[in-house]
Amino acid sequence: MNEPSHYLRKLVHKLDFIQLSDHSTETRLHSFSDVIRFFFRAQPMTFETTALRSGMAALAAFALLLATLVIGRRFVINYIFGYLLVGILLEMAYLAIHFLLNMLFASKPNVARTASRSLAAVVALPETLIIAVLTILILQSLAVVVDAPSIIFTAVVLVGLVLPTLFLWSYAVGLIGRRV
Repeated sequence: MNEPSHYLRKLVHKLDFIQLSDHSTETRLHSFSDVIRFFFRAQPMTFETTALRSGMAALAAFALLLATLVIGRRFVINYIFGYLLVGILLEMAYLAIHFLLNMLFASKPNVARTASRSLAAVVALPETLIIAVLTILILQSLAVVVDAPSIIFTAVVLVGLVLPTLFLWSYAVGLIGRRV
């Protein structure tokens, strides 16, 4: 009689009769799942919430940028890794500035979006050139010998530079984040 499911049924029965005010409309909670949906429904974010979240993300991206700079310089043993590090640093700098713009212009999202898209194009251009140089170097090394380190480095370049650059270009031309 006093098992947990009994208490859960009693709770659902009590919650079944609760009526809560939801922005001048009455919401009747018929089941436990309605209670869960009520408390976790999507709320429009205020300017302060947007600015706070973007500011925290900007700080995190800036900390990641500094960590990449400090740690990355230790792994640069030749110019190929230097190209890879510069590309990753450009991406981290873009993320920090993107979220900083969202924080500063939280009340004017169109201004932040336009500035961020322009900056995305400026960052994506040198990223594309770095990818072109690394592609030539990878193809030259794969023409000589195909071994595991070459394939691993190719995968690192693909995940670390090519995919983020494709996202930057698509955001710069407005394919991502288009408001209808």
